[in-house]
Amino acid sequence: MTSAEPLPQPSSPERDPLDAAAREDLRDLFSVESLHRRGAGGDSILYMARDLEYEQLVAVKVMGRSLGDEDSAAAEEAFHKAAAAAAALDHPHIVQLYSAGATDCLFWWSMRYVEGRSLAEKLRSSGPMDWSVCLRVIDEVAAALESAHRLGVVHGGLTPTNVLIDAAGHAQVTDFWVPWVVRHWQTSARTRPGPETDQAGLAALVEVCLGKAGAELPAHIARAVARATSPSPADRFPSVLGFRGALDRSSPRPPGAKPVPLQLLGYEAPTHGSHWRWIPVALVTLLALGAVAAPWVMSSGSSGGPAERPAARPPLATPRAESLPALPAPELPPEAARDSLAALPRATPSAPAPAPVIPARPRVTTPVHRSAAPRAPRAVEPGRLFINATPWGQVYLDDQLLGNTPQVGVSVPPGAHRLRVVRDGFTPYEAEINLAPGQQLRITDIVLHEMKP
Repeated sequence: MTSAEPLPQPSSPERDPLDAAAREDLRDLFSVESLHRRGAGGDSILYMARDLEYEQLVAVKVMGRSLGDEDSAAAEEAFHKAAAAAAALDHPHIVQLYSAGATDCLFWWSMRYVEGRSLAEKLRSSGPMDWSVCLRVIDEVAAALESAHRLGVVHGGLTPTNVLIDAAGHAQVTDFWVPWVVRHWQTSARTRPGPETDQAGLAALVEVCLGKAGAELPAHIARAVARATSPSPADRFPSVLGFRGALDRSSPRPPGAKPVPLQLLGYEAPTHGSHWRWIPVALVTLLALGAVAAPWVMSSGSSGGPAERPAARPPLATPRAESLPALPAPELPPEAARDSLAALPRATPSAPAPAPVIPARPRVTTPVHRSAAPRAPRAVEPGRLFINATPWGQVYLDDQLLGNTPQVGVSVPPGAHRLRVVRDGFTPYEAEINLAPGQQLRITDIVLHEMKP
């Protein structure tokens, strides 16, 4: 969703029933500012609009519905389940779904507005990408897909149109699962797309970004794409990250292609360092100390008898604490230390060597834990409420209207609250809930039963 992409002129409502229905049905929720893009086949429209409740710029997508009474309720139930699943996704490279609903004529959902343009538009205007730029886009899209797959959600229809490039040049993936369900809600669960479908879509994205396919691609990329798009899902990679890794496995990363930081991709970087990283440095330090000490050791034992020993030497200088190495030397057994010294060249100086200055070995100390100064009491962390109902309904919390279902991640003060979900013609759902600080409470299986006349 972008304001930089050329916007088509809104069609006349008389000539476009879906546009007319959207402007009429959503006028109490959104102020439509422009018709942004019409979907392929004309079954969807994307608007740039302003949410009237929150005074926030959003993207609103609508898809038409033309079903009989018997199919309508089942389709609406499938839509709301898909919208609730998509709304639970939270990742830096996934466009967040805010709210969703259904009317007699259409399904709609609102999303975070992304300032930028679609990958399809970028490729049309700028042509194929360099490998390093393509790899960055694939990094971010793969991370978004993997994050969704871990929650059991697939995209189902990954194309350059639903990958947005924001103003900072980062990829944002939109339209997870919901459009697919609206179009194919009657499809059997056995034949529905899975993570392997998204993997094939990601591989196709590589070809589109590079403007090449098959034999035109470098050999290792062609092999990875062929495996990811194999007709047999069992032959594909275990995950989208497996496919992404194969793009680098057979050849070095091209010049200028820097790996994307883990935090940017939505994963936390490990906080612990390697316990073995200091060993090579410490061994070099030990050998260097042995090289300094060896001439003195050999010279003190090379003369004949006790009477020929050199005069007593002055005390060895002790280095100041700030000159000690920052890393501790490893503890070696006496045999290893003796072998290390024996491997050094033996020196036979003609004159007594000057007294060497041998640095003292650093000591490994355990930090002392001191009691911290008293801190100000922390603010009580609110709870988070996730609500969904079939069919959709209006959510009230303590008699305050929150909006239509699904409601995702609503910040709620800890304590007891009264929850109600209502819809005209249906028996209201009522419950007393109690949230602890920081608790996430999910009530997503509410079923509203139609009142019988």
